Amino acid sequence: MICDTSVLLHSDFTEEITTVQEVIDEVKTKKHRERLEFREIKILEPEEEFVREVKDAAEKAGLGEKLSKTDKKLLALALQTGDVLLTDDYAIQKLAKIMGIKCKPFQMEGIR
Repeated sequence: MICDTSVLLHSDFTEEITTVQEVIDEVKTKKHRERLEFREIKILEPEEEFVREVKDAAEKAGLGEKLSKTDKKLLALALQTGDVLLTDDYAIQKLAKIMGIKCKPFQMEGIR
């Protein structure tokens, strides 16, 4: 499962979590950094062709400005691996739906 920052910080999953380095870099507080020390986290970098595909789809969908570089990399990683992306970010969910990327909400109700 691929997780964004919010899921990484607020979940209690015991299985391995996959994410991108930028998500780890977004964790600023000492409390949250210490919490990550006890998590099983695999950090992967999506291949450039998948990042380009996500960027192109985001622009076509009018979401280019709403998605951060980190968001696009998470989507690219999910596209590349076929893993489920967990996020409560509606813009990410919307583009995932458009692109056929498996995506599930974490705490909030997802898009329809």
